[in-house]
This record gives sequence, structure tokens and C-alpha cells, in this order.
Amino acid sequence: MEFENGNAQFQQVSTNAKKTWDFYIGGTYDEYESFISFFESHALGQKQFYWYDNFVSTPIQYTVVFNSDDFKPEVQYAYNEELNKFGPVGYKWKCSLRRVIET
Repeated sequence: MEFENGNAQFQQVSTNAKKTWDFYIGGTYDEYESFISFFESHALGQKQFYWYDNFVSTPIQYTVVFNSDDFKPEVQYAYNEELNKFGPVGYKWKCSLRRVIET
């Protein structure tokens, strides 16, 4: 499409269009510590890692990066089994991944 001032608008046709996934990650508070270590080592420098898309009938492996270096999980709290200590027991976080096209 060409505009009156001579500028034109183009849409790139590509077989490798930008692909992202948004989903929730959650687990126990013990798993939280492991996940935060992984997140901090990959998100800040946009370090690539492999991820399997399990949301399809046949899982497919992609090379991805975190879409953001912002980590603000919802932490769940509860009393322990003896009901004498209140503290964190789990977490939930909305994760966003972006596919990286390897050259």
C-alpha cells in the first residue's frame, strides 16, 4: 500500500513468524528456589534454552528466551501441618517465552 507522501507499507511474508507462548508456572516453594536460579541465569542476558511445546498433541522442541526479565510471582502462604508456623508453600507465575530463530 502506498501513501500520498510516497511512503509505502509492507508486510513481510515469512515461514518463521514471531511465535510466543504465555502460560502459568507453579509449584511448591522448594521448586521456587530452583526456578528462580534458572530464571536469573537465563532472563537477564536473554540466554537461549530449549523448551518443548506440550500444548500440542505431538510435543515440539523450540529454542526460546524469556520475553521479559521481570519476575513477579504470586506466592501462596499457609500454616504447616502442626499449625504452628505460617509461611510460603507455593508460587504461581505467568511465564512468557519467545521463539528464537537459529541461523
